[in-house]
Amino acid sequence: MDAIPRGTADRARADLLPAGRPAAQLIQICFVVSDLDASLRRFSATFGAGPWFLATTPAGRADPTVYRGRPTPLDAEIALAYGGDVMYELVRPRPGSVSVFREGVDRSGLGIHHLGFATEDFDATLSRLGSEGRELLCTSVTPRGARVAIVGGGPPLGVLEEYIELTPATREFYAHMRARAAEWDGRELVCQG
Repeated sequence: MDAIPRGTADRARADLLPAGRPAAQLIQICFVVSDLDASLRRFSATFGAGPWFLATTPAGRADPTVYRGRPTPLDAEIALAYGGDVMYELVRPRPGSVSVFREGVDRSGLGIHHLGFATEDFDATLSRLGSEGRELLCTSVTPRGARVAIVGGGPPLGVLEEYIELTPATREFYAHMRARAAEWDGRELVCQG
């Protein structure tokens, strides 16, 4: 058997959508939680996820979220971390908020909210989903400028799906998260950079 050339795993990790793969690849599992701090500790202990990166909207930028066709502040705390090859997203909707996350809690309770898929051709992906009759629930833009869309779930997954535009900045951030996770010793729960 031939050996895998050095650096192949690192290149594969940095290239989330290699040639010949589907137009969208599963990269994330999102959970809605009621206590973000306790959930960070639990997911770290259970899945080895960490360190956690807290999502914030850059200063001076308006919230670009549109929920069910209306501009609506996301109004949630969000944390991201890798545990092995899985990216976990934890979301705590703020009390009284109106969002795709609050809707999920009201409909199904806390727990798995959506599966996240990376796509290089965001417009083509949304067009395909629209032609399949998928319901567009929410769109937004990440702090690094990548567009995201959450669509209604259905068979066979049964959960909502998020499509994340894979831009150079997104690739760089995910590679940074993976590198921090690989060297993480468990002491610093929340990453400061």
